Amino acid sequence: MEAGEIVQFGEFVELMGDEKGRLVQIMKDYHLDEEEGLENVVVAKKKGKVEDETREQEVVAEDRQTGLVTTETYAWYFRLFGFNRLGLLMCLFVMMVGFKVSSGITLSLTFATSVIGVCGNALTLYSTIPTSRRIHNNAMGGLLRAKMSFYDTNRLGKSYRELKRLSSIMQSPNIAHISETLSGIPTVLAYNGQPQFIAKQMARQDQANLSMLLFSHSQYWINLRLDALGALITLSLVLFGVGGILPRSFVGLALSLVGASAVALNGYPAEASRDLPKDAHSPMASSGSIDIKNLELCYDARPDHKVINGITLHISAGEKIGVVGRTGSGKSTLMDSFFRLIEAQAGSITIDGQDISTLGLRKTRLCLTALPIKYRSFSKYTDEDIWYALECVGMKEYVSSLNEKLDSAISEGGTNLSAGQRQLLCLAKVLLEKSKILIMDEATSSDATVLSVAHRLNTIAAFDKVLVLENGKVAEFEPPHLLLSREGTIFGEMVNATGSANAAVIGEIARDHYDLIRH
Repeated sequence: MEAGEIVQFGEFVELMGDEKGRLVQIMKDYHLDEEEGLENVVVAKKKGKVEDETREQEVVAEDRQTGLVTTETYAWYFRLFGFNRLGLLMCLFVMMVGFKVSSGITLSLTFATSVIGVCGNALTLYSTIPTSRRIHNNAMGGLLRAKMSFYDTNRLGKSYRELKRLSSIMQSPNIAHISETLSGIPTVLAYNGQPQFIAKQMARQDQANLSMLLFSHSQYWINLRLDALGALITLSLVLFGVGGILPRSFVGLALSLVGASAVALNGYPAEASRDLPKDAHSPMASSGSIDIKNLELCYDARPDHKVINGITLHISAGEKIGVVGRTGSGKSTLMDSFFRLIEAQAGSITIDGQDISTLGLRKTRLCLTALPIKYRSFSKYTDEDIWYALECVGMKEYVSSLNEKLDSAISEGGTNLSAGQRQLLCLAKVLLEKSKILIMDEATSSDATVLSVAHRLNTIAAFDKVLVLENGKVAEFEPPHLLLSREGTIFGEMVNATGSANAAVIGEIARDHYDLIRH
């Protein structure tokens, strides 16, 4: 398919035999990682058991709280509540109970009991709502500031009580399925997949209902025992009253007062501080030069396994660096380390002379821009800047053809745009940020220092240098033309794997760019 029309149709072998056909041209730019995946299917199957064991090691067991609520938890809550308010509330509570008991004997105290009760309820409402808000904000802030390793090693739907936790876990697949189905309705309808999705929905709905059934049964279990305990106390009081052991007036009062009524918060492994005193006196990145010295990175789940192992390199301001490597070589991990999503175990990353580990996260990330997965509002930019960015990414003509131009609405999830157009809008947003360092999954034209994880080698053929990672180490770091000029380089093998015709094109682009920057 091309431009909504069928340009070729037939069997794969037949179409690949047509050297001038569109499929042959597409295959020249075929996704390198996918080629590697096809070549390694058999090996991956053999290693499946080992990989499963590795994944199991990467999941950290949940920290479940058991036993009674600790004294520290009560003290922490009372500190948020305020000891002054707590003392006043306790005094009101004692007075209310005392007056309520006394009002059973002397009716004249009934009004005073009501007044104290209203005051106590008002004070409780006045104190508990702000306290609950602070607890919620602290918990939400902890989640937002938590390290990425927390989300990598903890399952969604974690709860503080076992039954509630089980209910959340069993409902999560149902909620996820509903969300995925709603976003993929056009695809489901196109392939007539309604029966399968409905059957899956019914099965997951049953599982979700089962969790609620268990939770309800547990409530019935405790209510039954509380009712039995209340009945036993009532029987004892009646017998004491009938036997004359207690005055009947006190028995009646006790019967009217028969009745029955905990929180554990888990801490989150927090990221580094967002702001530090040093940030105000530290200049912003002005040029975008990068120095990496003996950098070592590993995930919290496997601290003994170094994903990045002793990388040292210098990237000059404005250089375009293509990062390539086999699956698992550490490309994405290295990119994450610039945003400090993963903190360095050893070594350092310096941007314009500033060690990013000594700065607050806000300061560090202000000088970096990553290609966003979703586009955000363009409202803070001028129309002139937006049109320029759209022209750079090739979207100006399309937007100009819309009735509302820049005011055209984009539907939820960008469903009124093609996948390629959504990516181009994201790229336009990156260009508007004008950061000194861009980190992205594909190449683009910019005056900033660019680090691009390349999936299609054609996109980095005109880059200043190519960084080849292997087993977390720098295997090669030179201009692409020099790497292609030598026999036996890893980058050269990757380029040759795309096909002889495409390899020749990449080589020509790399040579032209190398000659250009030399002269």
